[in-house]
Amino acid sequence: MKFSTYIKTLAVATFVAQGVLIGIGITQLKPEVDGLPPFDVRLMGYGPSEAQVFLDALTERGEAVIHGPLAIVDTVFPALMGLFLASLLWRFGPRWLIAFPVLFTAFDFQENAVIAKMVRTGDATLANTASNLTQFKFSLVIVSVILILITYWRSRKRKGRVRTQ
Repeated sequence: MKFSTYIKTLAVATFVAQGVLIGIGITQLKPEVDGLPPFDVRLMGYGPSEAQVFLDALTERGEAVIHGPLAIVDTVFPALMGLFLASLLWRFGPRWLIAFPVLFTAFDFQENAVIAKMVRTGDATLANTASNLTQFKFSLVIVSVILILITYWRSRKRKGRVRTQ
C-alpha cells in the first residue's frame, strides 16, 4: 500500500472516531452533567472542586455513558490519533520523534483510567492527577503537530520543493 493511501485512510478513521467521540459527548453525556464539559477536554485543567461539581451533576445514565460507549470510543480514538501522528513523523523525520505521539497515547489511556476511577468512586481528589494527564496529553499533541510541520517542510526542502525566499 502506498503511504498516501495509508495515511489518508488512517486520517479518515481518526477523524471519524473523533467525530463519534464528540457526538457521544454532546448528545449523550452533556445532558447528563448539566452541560458541563467532560474532564478530558479541559485544556486548562481542573481541580478537586471543579471535579466535585461535575461528579455531583453526573446522573446514573451519564455514568453509564462514561463507562460504556464513551470508554470504547475514547480508547479507539487516541490509538488512531497516536498512530496517525507517529506515521507522519516516521515518514518525514527521525524515527525517535515518534516518542511524542506514543507518549500522547499512553497519557490519554492513563487519563481515561484515572477519570473512570474518579467517576466510579466519586473521589474528586483524583482530579489533580487526571488534570495533569489531560494537560500533558494536549501538550504532546501540540508538540507532535509542530514536529510534523517542521519535518515535512524540511523533507520538502531537501527534495527542492520548497522555496526558501
